[in-house]
Amino acid sequence: MIRRRECLSNALGLLGCSLWSNADCGSAHAEVQVPERDRTADEALREAPAVTLTCGALRARVLIPDSRRGFYRGTRFDWAGMISSLTLGEQQFYGAWFETIAQTVRDFQYGSNNVIVAGPNSAAVGPAEEFDWRDPPGFAQARAGDLFLKIGVGGLVKPDGAPYSNARDFRIAEPGRRDVDCTRSSATFRHSVGDIGGYAYEYQKRVLLSSTGPALHIVHALCNTGSRSITTQVYNHNFLTFGGTGLSRGASITFPFPITVTPPLPGPAVPMKGNQIVLFPALEKRDSVAALINGFDGRRQHHRFVVEDLRSSASAEIIGDQPLTRLGLWSIRSVLAVEPFVQLTVRPGESVRWTQTTKFFAAGRGSKVG
Repeated sequence: MIRRRECLSNALGLLGCSLWSNADCGSAHAEVQVPERDRTADEALREAPAVTLTCGALRARVLIPDSRRGFYRGTRFDWAGMISSLTLGEQQFYGAWFETIAQTVRDFQYGSNNVIVAGPNSAAVGPAEEFDWRDPPGFAQARAGDLFLKIGVGGLVKPDGAPYSNARDFRIAEPGRRDVDCTRSSATFRHSVGDIGGYAYEYQKRVLLSSTGPALHIVHALCNTGSRSITTQVYNHNFLTFGGTGLSRGASITFPFPITVTPPLPGPAVPMKGNQIVLFPALEKRDSVAALINGFDGRRQHHRFVVEDLRSSASAEIIGDQPLTRLGLWSIRSVLAVEPFVQLTVRPGESVRWTQTTKFFAAGRGSKVG
């Protein structure tokens, strides 16, 4: 949905109490950024500011962006809306898929005894989102030393003429301004960034636990306050872990359309029934799966899939309200991620809204698609 500039104080109908001021977030000046250090995931989560949301049997720990103490301070993912824990009764759905965060690691790697070590730009959790994984606004035009825009992060410095890589760490020269509001069942994040080569925006993301059933709504609104149109591709990494034991008995993914997979899935992953992938037996040690899912078209009804953990029979149904432009799959032994991409164009003075809903089901209550 695209509409003329609102911009954006009433775009999401926000209510609640202010949780974090701009000063608390440390976002007024670039020099407040604090260098990361190597940490265990558990240590990083304990130290991170967060708010706990509840609604019925659903409980979520939502991480608060903070350049001094925040869990995620990288330059790949949107800082807002990461969830370190979401439980429906006793069933866990999110959590750290890695055991250690190390500054020298670019993406992730395995340490001794197959410990999973994530780099600072990939150490994200829950429904983490990334804008423009290949070509952020202004990057191609920027010279070395100039700024380019990474939505959800800020204005980053282009250090040299190398092609863009989302695993690379960039200096945040213009972090913009952030604030957070909350109610008992929702947290709303605002981020505004001024002129970066003609690009500027006001962005709101509302994380809301549904009152009509165990579901999580992520409602976005992006307003273009600059002089140049913004065309952006955004995806949700959907880091589903289903609890601390990992996907120990495998998992299945079901789509509402017949699928093909590129490249063909190796090892234990076998497409079945035309619209389903079953990872069985479970991935172990350093096993991995990475592929593109094909078969969807421009219908919004195709932006829907169900991920089921075969150990617990718990499942998550993920539904988007925008047509898919790309659909990725990535999994290692501790996590399964189905990554839906959508493309948005926002002209100066206009705003766009989009939503992802995730419905959660305990054992024996899985949803069906197809």
